Amino acid sequence: MALRSYSDVPNRVVRLFLEQAGRQYDQNRGLPLFGSMPTSLLSRFGNSCAYCGDAAALVAEHVVPINRTAVGLHAWGNIVPACEPCNKVKAGNPWEGHPRLDGPRRSAIAAYIAEYRYKPDVTELRIVVEKLYELADTQTRALIDFGLVASRPHIAGLHTPPPTDLVTPRRELDQVVAGPTDSATR
Repeated sequence: MALRSYSDVPNRVVRLFLEQAGRQYDQNRGLPLFGSMPTSLLSRFGNSCAYCGDAAALVAEHVVPINRTAVGLHAWGNIVPACEPCNKVKAGNPWEGHPRLDGPRRSAIAAYIAEYRYKPDVTELRIVVEKLYELADTQTRALIDFGLVASRPHIAGLHTPPPTDLVTPRRELDQVVAGPTDSATR
């Protein structure tokens, strides 16, 4: 996942947190950790997209999005196979309103969610997620500011052309490293 702006970092931190929280949620429910898309889950949905039935390349799609608004978890009962177009159409929206979802597929997803008892109480978790987002945003901006301040001398020199006589700068550097000579201190 490429990062393109300041907000991408705290969003990624929240996503990583919700993935880990999902693992803990699965452990608490006595379920194995959800790794890559298991064949049992693919088979459950006929090796096709849970939303439209297309058998194109499938990705793991979170029924309840794992973001700071929906606070979905990366856990059993919240991950279904989906084709890329359905995954993009759904994005961060509620799964029930997916435009390509028909009655039988809606029932299949609801049965899957119920079977795995996916119903986390995210009320308190939402507070943690918001604070985590805020802290990650503040820290990201502080780290970028630190990097800019620390590299200011190096960035300032980026626009100057390289010296034509490389011997002279080397001698000047050697003098700086060696310190003042006796004749220079008199």
